[in-house]
Amino acid sequence: MSGMLICRHRFNISQGQQQLIKFREQVVQDMTDRLRSSRIREDYIKLVRMHRPPKAPNLVTFSWGTVSKQCSELSENILLMDHVSTEYAFKAITAANIMSVGVRGKDCAVVLSQKKVPDKLIDPSSVSHIFQLSPSVGCVMTGAIADARAFVQRAIGEAAEFRYKFGYEMPCDALAKRIANISQVYTQRAYMRPYGVATTLISLDSEFGPQLYKCDPAGYYTGYKGTASGPKQQEAFNHLEKKLKNKDCADGSWEEVVELGITTLSTVLSVDFKKGELEIGIVGGPRTDGKEGTDPGFRALTEEEIDERLQGIAEKD
Repeated sequence: MSGMLICRHRFNISQGQQQLIKFREQVVQDMTDRLRSSRIREDYIKLVRMHRPPKAPNLVTFSWGTVSKQCSELSENILLMDHVSTEYAFKAITAANIMSVGVRGKDCAVVLSQKKVPDKLIDPSSVSHIFQLSPSVGCVMTGAIADARAFVQRAIGEAAEFRYKFGYEMPCDALAKRIANISQVYTQRAYMRPYGVATTLISLDSEFGPQLYKCDPAGYYTGYKGTASGPKQQEAFNHLEKKLKNKDCADGSWEEVVELGITTLSTVLSVDFKKGELEIGIVGGPRTDGKEGTDPGFRALTEEEIDERLQGIAEKD
């Protein structure tokens, strides 16, 4: 009896195993049939392509003419983008509606700028376009004032680093060249925007005397006897060319050079300025410590000094 039960139990286990094997075979067959169907195969291919890492383009599959054409079009687009961004930077200078003038004299150099306070609630002392970059170099920035302040901080850092490395003040021409190089780099990169400012620098060099340099957003810089920036730049150039024709610099004392700059702005803008409507920076001007001689450092004239020059112009007229 027990033997019959054992045999029956063994038979039941074998039958269950056979059913399990058949079930597995059926599942595998169903999965195989489904994978063979076009629908599953397409979904599988899409899934594989979706998770496959991007493959580098095989240049062999393209003709060299097509590749060179694509590269040429890309370079043309980049150059066009750089050109357009630089043109916008130049337009920002005129859009600010601020005129500035720089004049080099025999023993001095001056920069002048309009001073406009856009709101009655603004403190006039916080509005300025004239900055000191080092004890001997100053500048007037014409254009977007936010760009001007950022660029001035960069120029101050460059001048300080030069003084730390070499032990003497950075010359005006070297600083102008460095500023121009920085501006030019900003025209090379698509992710950079050129500064929308024109920088006019002045200095009293111990070897070459008064210096006047101007840098534009494209990275071009050069020395001038007289220069201007702003919406009526060409008219100011014409006026200065008449005054400085066949001359290496403006004649007279620092007072006369300042008056020439004021007269230039008044002529091209047809405006009679008041003392609070002008900013003037000078090197080679009067000393503030009471000693005789001129001050080789850069400083801005006070409103009282500007008023004296305006009265001097009025008396001549």
